[in-house]
Amino acid sequence: LRVGYIAADNDAIPESLRRLGIDVVMLDANALAFGNLSQFDAIVLGLRAYELRADVVASNSRLLDYAAGGGTLIVQDQRPPIWDALKPAPFPATMGPGPRVTDENAAVTFTDPASPLLNFPNKIAAHDFDNWVQERGLYFWEKWDPQYHTVLSMHDPGEKDLLGSLLWVRTGKGTYIYTGLSFSRQLPEGNAGAFRLFVNLLSQSRAKGK
Repeated sequence: LRVGYIAADNDAIPESLRRLGIDVVMLDANALAFGNLSQFDAIVLGLRAYELRADVVASNSRLLDYAAGGGTLIVQDQRPPIWDALKPAPFPATMGPGPRVTDENAAVTFTDPASPLLNFPNKIAAHDFDNWVQERGLYFWEKWDPQYHTVLSMHDPGEKDLLGSLLWVRTGKGTYIYTGLSFSRQLPEGNAGAFRLFVNLLSQSRAKGK
């Protein structure tokens, strides 16, 4: 896999992916504005990218065009105020107060076991959510256009089920994915299940060709 990565905060995910042998290219403002984005199997936005990098906001339409042209665009957790103000997704989606699941052992169920995100190249099972650290995730979506597909359901003890931790949609010839799952904590810890799921997200451009 060849992945373009847009880092904004201290982000250990690129190096974690390189340990798997993935070719990770860090994307600066020039690359976002003028570079050949079609060379990447996937482009990943790191935490708070829209909040901390004005060039990402300026190039958002180009990123959406990349996805529509056949790429896979993965957006990791962004904070509610900037997200809801910018509306950067291809179809409407809002966070509101930013739902989250803070219990790292919260049960995870699959809303769509046949989802490509759960089946290529790795078959994701319940045990892939074992041994997570600190939390399941945060800054989940609260509301979204019905064109999006949900994948997971989870909740903290005594609270209602949340479906906004991982959603995806076909846009043009490609795939747009939003996730609030805490990959930024799990991958540096070497959590195998989190790696398997994240590789699935990165691989969706290849899955469609199978």
